[in-house]
Amino acid sequence: MYKNQIFLITKYIDSMYKEKYLKYKTKYLRLKHLFNQKGGEITNEQLDIFFDNLSLVSSTVKSDYSQNWALTGSAAVLLLALEFDLLKLCSNFELPNDFDIDVIDMPIKKNKLGEFIKDQKTIQKTVTFKHISQNLKFDLLFSNSTNYIELKNGRCKGLRVKEPDELLENYIENKRYIDEDAEPDEKLIQEKKVFQDELKKEILNLVIKKVNEQKYLIKKIEYERPVKRARAISPIRGLNFSLE
Repeated sequence: MYKNQIFLITKYIDSMYKEKYLKYKTKYLRLKHLFNQKGGEITNEQLDIFFDNLSLVSSTVKSDYSQNWALTGSAAVLLLALEFDLLKLCSNFELPNDFDIDVIDMPIKKNKLGEFIKDQKTIQKTVTFKHISQNLKFDLLFSNSTNYIELKNGRCKGLRVKEPDELLENYIENKRYIDEDAEPDEKLIQEKKVFQDELKKEILNLVIKKVNEQKYLIKKIEYERPVKRARAISPIRGLNFSLE
C-alpha cells in the first residue's frame, strides 16, 4: 500500500517538473527564434572594441592586484566561446561594456584606480569603478578564493577566467524570471535578459565538455593574510622597533 502511494506521489512530482520544464523550454525557444530574427553575428570591429576595453581594464586591475584576479560574468563567457571556437553560437550576444572581476583580496579603500573612479562611498564586497571619460566600468568582486582556467588561444591567450562550472552554477542560482503582468516595454527587457542568460548557459555547457576533453588545468587563487612582523620593546619607554 505504502509503496503504491510513494510510486503515485513520485510519478506526480515527475510529471509536474516535466510539464514545468517543457513550458520553460518552449518559452526559451520562442525567445530564441524572436531574437535570432533581430540580430546578427558579432563583427570583428565589435571584437576589436571589446578587446581594447578589456585591455584597459585588465592593465588597471593588474597594477594593483598582480595575478590575484580572474574575469567572470558575460565577458568571461564570451572569451570562453572564442577560446573554444564557439563564436557561431554568439549571434545576438550582447557585448559587455562593463566587466566583472573576481579579486582575491580585502575590499579596496582606494577611490581611484588608473583612469577609473570609484562609484560608491562605502567599502563593500563589490566595488564599481567608472572611467573618467569613457562609457566603461568594471566591478571588483572581493572574495577569499576562486577557481580559474588560463586561456591559451589567439587574443585570449594568458587571460584568466573563472572556472566554467562555477560560471554556469552562478547563472543557474541567479535565474531570471519574466513578469507576465509587466508593461510591454518592461516585459521585453526581461525577455531579453532571460534569453541572454539561457544563451550563456548553452555556451557554458559546451565549454565544460571541451575543457574536460582538452584537459585544461583548473587552478585556484586563495587569499593569504599579511604576516605581522614581530615587534620588540625597547628599554626606552614608548620606543619599539621591528625584528627583520
